[in-house]
Amino acid sequence: MKKTMLLLLVCTLTAVGCAQDLTSTETIKALELCNKKQYEKALPVLEKEANRGVIQAQYALGRLYLQGTGVSQNCVKALDYLLKAGNQNFSDAQYTLGTIYAEGMCVDQDYVKAIDWYSKAAKQNNVQAEFNIGYTYANGLGVKQNYNLALQHYLNAGEVGHAEAQFYAGVLYANGWGIKQNYKKAVEWFLRAAFNDHKEAQFNVGIMFKDGLGIKKNLERAKYWLQKAADKGVVQAKEVLQELK
Repeated sequence: MKKTMLLLLVCTLTAVGCAQDLTSTETIKALELCNKKQYEKALPVLEKEANRGVIQAQYALGRLYLQGTGVSQNCVKALDYLLKAGNQNFSDAQYTLGTIYAEGMCVDQDYVKAIDWYSKAAKQNNVQAEFNIGYTYANGLGVKQNYNLALQHYLNAGEVGHAEAQFYAGVLYANGWGIKQNYKKAVEWFLRAAFNDHKEAQFNVGIMFKDGLGIKKNLERAKYWLQKAADKGVVQAKEVLQELK
């Protein structure tokens, strides 16, 4: 189940709750310059605004220094700016800090600190952070494996439409990992992910309709979902469809 936890894009505007000095006209203009890759013009403005306490400027500079985009990579400056934004409850900065610790970028890998920052972001409805916490516990990445905690976070993210979280909630229910096996709940969550175009979930729904696991057996519905998965390149789906002919 291991997969890379992806970072957010550099120089994007994010809708967040009201905060003092969240952004400024100058910061917005600088971010537009970033999008045009005019970093030499953007950087002095961002630095001025960041030093003035503008959170979005701090976050943008942190990301630029972290990735070495338009500047030489500088871990010290990256962490400094990201911490300034993260400590002012800027969700994207908190999420990025979580990923930095989870991936060991510029710092020693530390999943406990990663979870701490992800938790702060999740409290502000950062769904990817919620999913990442669940994923960390499910795989025992630097922490004791805990399927119950993983499921809790998967369900939280899944309830607001995170397809991968919906899929992994189904996986936990289907396999009975850390919880009582429950095919009915498994197919419920696989269906949610399948309707969100998750190809592995579509395959699993097809199998569950074929075998009558947690849902009434229905070969037509099985073929429908297996075809969806096959069209996305799931080899096993193509093989099962051949068997059903």
